[in-house]
Amino acid sequence: MFYLGRCYTFYVAIVIFAVAPKRVATFSFDSENLILYEDAARSNQRRSSYFGYSLALWSSGNKDLNGSWIFIGAPRANSSRYPNAREPGTVFKCEIGKPCTEWSFEHSSIKPGDGSWLGGSIMTEKRSDANVLVCGPKWLDVLYSKTNQPIPMTGVCYKRAAKENNSNQDKTTIGISGNREGYNSNGLGASIHIPDDSLRNAVIGGPVQRWGRGALTEIQWTFDGNQRSNLLPFTPLENSAYAGYAITSGYYFNTFERITVTGAPRTAKLRGSVFESNFRNGTISSLGSGEQAGEYYGYALASCDVNGDGRDELLVGAPHWTKDVDEGRVYVLAGSRDKTFAVASRLEGRTPRGRFGSTITCLGDVDFDGYADVAVGAPYAGSGSVFVYRGSRSGLSNGHSQKIPAPESTKGFGISISEPRDVDHNGYADIAVGAYLSGHVALIRSKRVVTTKVTLKSDTRQITLQSDPFVFTITVCSSYKGVHVEKELSVENELTVDEVYNRAKVVIAKENKQRHIFVHTLQKSKPNCENFLINVTKNDNIRQAIKLSVTQTFNESPTGGILRIGKDKITGKDLFCHDCVVIDPLWSTVRAEHDVTLAAKCGSDSHTCRSKLKIVLETVDEFVIDSSPGLTLNISVKNAGEPAYHTKAMIRVPISLTVVDSVGCTDGTATGNYTEITCQIANPLETDKAQNISIYLDVSTISWDTEKIDFTAKATTESDDISEGTSKTHHSIACRVETDVGISRKSTMDTIGFARTDQIENLPNKSFEHTYLVMNYGRTPISKVVLGVSVPTHWIEADEEIEVVRISEIRSKLDGNQLICENATENEGTEPSARIDATTMTEWLDEDSPSTNTKFSVIEGKVFSSYPDNRTIYVNSTNPSFKWRTINCEVAPFQSTQSVAEVTFAFELMLAKFPPKVIQAKDIIFFVTNGSIVISSLNVIDRQTVNNASDAMMIGTVLTGTQIEHRIAIWILVLAVFLALLLLILITLGLLKFGFFKRSKKLELQALLQQQTDESTGTAGQANNATE
Repeated sequence: MFYLGRCYTFYVAIVIFAVAPKRVATFSFDSENLILYEDAARSNQRRSSYFGYSLALWSSGNKDLNGSWIFIGAPRANSSRYPNAREPGTVFKCEIGKPCTEWSFEHSSIKPGDGSWLGGSIMTEKRSDANVLVCGPKWLDVLYSKTNQPIPMTGVCYKRAAKENNSNQDKTTIGISGNREGYNSNGLGASIHIPDDSLRNAVIGGPVQRWGRGALTEIQWTFDGNQRSNLLPFTPLENSAYAGYAITSGYYFNTFERITVTGAPRTAKLRGSVFESNFRNGTISSLGSGEQAGEYYGYALASCDVNGDGRDELLVGAPHWTKDVDEGRVYVLAGSRDKTFAVASRLEGRTPRGRFGSTITCLGDVDFDGYADVAVGAPYAGSGSVFVYRGSRSGLSNGHSQKIPAPESTKGFGISISEPRDVDHNGYADIAVGAYLSGHVALIRSKRVVTTKVTLKSDTRQITLQSDPFVFTITVCSSYKGVHVEKELSVENELTVDEVYNRAKVVIAKENKQRHIFVHTLQKSKPNCENFLINVTKNDNIRQAIKLSVTQTFNESPTGGILRIGKDKITGKDLFCHDCVVIDPLWSTVRAEHDVTLAAKCGSDSHTCRSKLKIVLETVDEFVIDSSPGLTLNISVKNAGEPAYHTKAMIRVPISLTVVDSVGCTDGTATGNYTEITCQIANPLETDKAQNISIYLDVSTISWDTEKIDFTAKATTESDDISEGTSKTHHSIACRVETDVGISRKSTMDTIGFARTDQIENLPNKSFEHTYLVMNYGRTPISKVVLGVSVPTHWIEADEEIEVVRISEIRSKLDGNQLICENATENEGTEPSARIDATTMTEWLDEDSPSTNTKFSVIEGKVFSSYPDNRTIYVNSTNPSFKWRTINCEVAPFQSTQSVAEVTFAFELMLAKFPPKVIQAKDIIFFVTNGSIVISSLNVIDRQTVNNASDAMMIGTVLTGTQIEHRIAIWILVLAVFLALLLLILITLGLLKFGFFKRSKKLELQALLQQQTDESTGTAGQANNATE
């Protein structure tokens, strides 16, 4: 195989048939022989011109290299074309292999000014008569707002024909002027997108328009040369969302409808989102958001069909995604027919602060294997790198196929990657990569790709011990195929014979050789075969077969040739080999091996040994998709007959699975939907002996629509196998998706008191929280779950809506990481949770709580407050007196059963907003929210096999009020005091009337009392005298 233009042989032993090399980091881009353009801006520049910040390739389609150019932006450059402007920026047009010349842009009085950032973005049409679009997103216009304050960062874009070199040619301006009163800024030209099938139209991003909410401008050119523009503002977004930061388009959901997509990396509470932009009806709709706050999801976008299904995948860059710090990530999103996206894979950077995903470019099918390939830039990973990923039937490979490192003395390599164009006319796309911090651009060309095949076979497979010195014939065949390759190629073959034991040699011109090198001149798609005579000189080691192998290599290209194009001189040499090819390592066979065995005799009659093999394949019978990343196959080969020589176990594994470890086994060539693995068994496998082998498989790439996995295995031997069907076996694993998402609640205060008063306007707000918990009880990870919570918010009276409940805050987290409820919607009966009667679910009642029975009652299946009905206000989404609002939150991904999403709603109940007659009549408020969950991951809903956990839940809070203290009117108090005094007066007068207060009466009473005392004393004296 070839790596970076050099040819290396790769050895994998598979007997009898040819084998393919392992999947290693190689590709067709020759990064060792490149053309490096150095900063062509003015030498007296005080700071870096950012030469290479943007770039584009264009080719006329002619084989003359003068018909190809690189357009390079230097947005901070000073320019002699605009002498009165400070760092206006400029663009250079560079012929392949020649110095760059400045390409000026001005139109009437519209000239680049101070800090215009001309060359901040560049793009060319993919056609022979292409136009080049160049933008200066920081160009300032002369319009003023009503407050006489200048409008900054309006932006300007120019259009020129790519073929034109005349500096006096008129340059058309696009997208400037128009009514922008009230707009804070525009930033037109921060991004440009021209669809590949474009009929002269482009989409230009203005991410800072309307205080950073962003906008897109669609430009269409008519056949008569006129242009029409259509503005699509992203008004619904929050400020500083930056919609329009990146733009792409593709056929994501079908093959006939192209959809324009833009990134807004600072929306959704800094998680970032991507939006579908519909210019026909002027609408936008969210297609999903990032998974981490601050990752800048949507910073870079690209679209291409990486799995060959005819629909494009959407690639979204998030360069600030963090594992440690700013490693970066690229999300690969696959569209479905219901027009939703699901994450098919995630590509992650490995270098802290490398910002992998800052640039994404679809390369097209650069190697002609039927799948589109992708390049991803990581400009801050050291001096920078570009990673190339190959497409396949299962999507992008998890590991990169090629890493293109930054050339020596460059920095910021990978900040820009051009659209692919064939600038050297060899039929294969080339790219240019910018290194803006050092002011360099590297032109990296692609070699032609061929698929090769070499086979080796003999006219015999076995030599017996009784044979005299033996001669047999082998045949070596070579062939190749490819697109845009030469009709004739030469390949060098190296044949080796029994190198270890030296028992046989190849006969060349009557001379025996252990090794022979020969050249085949091949015709495209036609095999070239050659026969060789092998002479066996001894056969004393019968346990080891005679091993033959052939390895082929193509012509190697020179390495290390860099042509440096400076402003004033050219140094170095371009050593790129236009006629050299690179071997496709995935589908080519560069080595073949063949065994000729030495057979032993058994029994008294010296018959060939008769073995009786049995192979058993054991693994699980059922597999839950994504429940485990690995799977183990256990293979056992047993011999119940005579010794079995040169025994092998051949196992066919579905191509969707990757072999992680298989000691003693080798991967074979993929055939159809399977990869064949060959395992060597003990030689010989003695009678009644068995050998066990374990193969570990990576099953993480199994798609959710897989219903079963089939394995087949067979045992072979050079002895006579007399087994009756036991040497073959098969095993099927039934696959299923196990998802069971459940919702519950977190215990919070469910009773709150408040002081009632007849002064309703003085009642304070009451704050409380409802917390929902969402868990995946199944074993299959889920990438997307939507929690919908219905909240009663408005009292409806006489067609008037009065807000009585306010959602003051929504907090959500998953596995300790903060999540955001983004794209909350207000609905009136459209969400699943809103259709659930809040009083018909008893599951949310905590039966173990001693307060449950005292606070709530279940009557005929409905939940009521245990307080009297005539004292209770029922505040829920099914009470017709209330308008409700549904909040939708994406609470995913759930990577394990330990993942718990916690969503907390903080409420303010505004008692003062209730109608006075209601609060005066009712002293209990029964407030209920109801939530439900829906799995929206691709292909999961239809295959859900478990549904034991609750999909809906209610949370209730009871607010109880004190009795109202009524005030007594002052006039009543005055009257009461007056009446009391009057009564006292009357009583006093009565006593006076009866003489109660006269002194004579008192004396009479005292005299009467004294008389009674005297009489009593006299009687006692008379009694004493009588006794005496």
